[in-house]
Amino acid sequence: MTKKVILFLSFLALSTSTLFTSCSTDDDDNDVTSTLANIMVVNASPGSAGYDFYIDDVLQNANAVNYNGSSPYIQSGSGMKNLKLNVNSTAVNIIERDEDLDLNGSYTFITMDSISRVESAIISDDLSDPALGTSHLRLIHASHNSPSIDVVNLADSSVVFGNIAYKNATAFTPLNAGSYALGYRVIGDSNITSLSSPITLANQGIYTIVVSGYNSDTSGTAVSSLNIQFIDNVQ
Repeated sequence: MTKKVILFLSFLALSTSTLFTSCSTDDDDNDVTSTLANIMVVNASPGSAGYDFYIDDVLQNANAVNYNGSSPYIQSGSGMKNLKLNVNSTAVNIIERDEDLDLNGSYTFITMDSISRVESAIISDDLSDPALGTSHLRLIHASHNSPSIDVVNLADSSVVFGNIAYKNATAFTPLNAGSYALGYRVIGDSNITSLSSPITLANQGIYTIVVSGYNSDTSGTAVSSLNIQFIDNVQ
């Protein structure tokens, strides 16, 4: 189960990035006999209303999933499922897609881009237990008008996630548990924007950082910072 904390950009650890896909991928343990899958909804679409989430036309969430927010993991049966996001408390549909959910799979169902042209992706979540003394962290770049991003450890200026482009997500990456002061820079700009406070990665915790919002306004003027959502994938 999940809690969510909204932060101004923070993240870490070198990782290989993988493109978002419209199809889910395997995340099964062969010895588990559950017939369930788990889905988390993440709203990374600036200007969007809160979402209601439906699986096969059955409402799943009690509270709207607002911009820069996420739901807990929600259980679903495995197999082919119809996934739908509606504007909260209305029949107005934002996204609808059919997905084949793996047995015991865990997924992030994320929306991105501005509300006038919103799109979505399903990302497979590897929730394997981190080793003792470590955490797992990944980055999802969902800021549609932002260039690729470097994430920097302010303690030593090392690049931890490098050149991550829009619609890309890194793998969950092992890091030592502890507190980190982080910052980011867009490619082509040497200025580093630091987060407002350090992030803390608990022993054997699993976390996702979602970058969203606008890198510049409609006139092309740079904004002061992107929006960052820090999600605890386990609790």
